[in-house]
Amino acid sequence: MYAWFSDLDNTLIYSHRTTFIQEKVLVEYLRGKEQSFMTQETYNFMCSNRIKFIPVTTRSVEQYNRLFVFGKEIVADHALVCNGAILLNKGLIDEKWLFETKSIANKGIKVLAQIQNEMSEYEMNNVEGVMLYFKVEEPEELAMVLRDKYVNESVYIGYDKRKVYIVPAEISKGVAVKRYCSRFGITKTISSGDSEFDIPMLNTTNISIAPDMLVSQIVSKGEKFTVGDSQIISDAICKRLEIIIEENIL
Repeated sequence: MYAWFSDLDNTLIYSHRTTFIQEKVLVEYLRGKEQSFMTQETYNFMCSNRIKFIPVTTRSVEQYNRLFVFGKEIVADHALVCNGAILLNKGLIDEKWLFETKSIANKGIKVLAQIQNEMSEYEMNNVEGVMLYFKVEEPEELAMVLRDKYVNESVYIGYDKRKVYIVPAEISKGVAVKRYCSRFGITKTISSGDSEFDIPMLNTTNISIAPDMLVSQIVSKGEKFTVGDSQIISDAICKRLEIIIEENIL
C-alpha cells in the first residue's frame, strides 16, 4: 500500500482570505475565528480514509494542532511538522525523532540561534530550536536579502505570502519522508505540494502530484502528475489519487 505525504496550506487547505466558489468545510479556528477551510470534495475524499495519509508541513506544533479535523474525521495518526524536523504522534512530539533531528542538524541549529540574536528587531517564533518563523510586510524581499547574507551558512530560508521561515539546511521535507519511511518500513510513496518547500519531498517519492511550475522542477525518476496552476488544487490532487486507487496501484 502507498503512503501519501502531503503539504497542507494552499495544497489541501486554504486560508479564510482565499476566495473560491467550491463548497467548503471549516477545518481550523484561530482565537475563536474561522481560519482555514477545505473544499467539500477534498474533505469527502479524505474522510473516506482510503489511503495512509501523513501531513508534511512548515506549520509549528501549535499551528498544526489547531486543525481539528486531523485525527478525527480524517485519520492522520502521524504528522511531520516544522518542515519535517518534528514528528507528531497523535498530536504529541516524538522525542526520539526530535533528538535525531537535533543530531542531524546540529550545525544549522547553532546558526538559527545566531540569526535570532542578530535579528532581534523581529518578533521571531523559535520552535523547539529547529525552526524560526516571523511575519513581515514583504517576506519575499526579506528572504532574498537573508539568503544572500547567510549563503554560506547551514540554513534554508523560505517564505510564503506573510512569513519568512528559517530551518537547518540538513532538514527538509524530503529528508523527513526518507526518515519516516525508514522507521516505518514504507516502500511505496506518493507526495503532493504547491511550493518550493515541497520540491525535496516531490523528488523523494515514487509518485509526485503538483502544479505545472513545480512538476518541471522534479528531477526524480518517479511518476509525475500535474494539477495545473489554479489557486485551488486540492480537488485535482484527490481526483488523481482516486484514479490511482481505482487502477489498483495501491
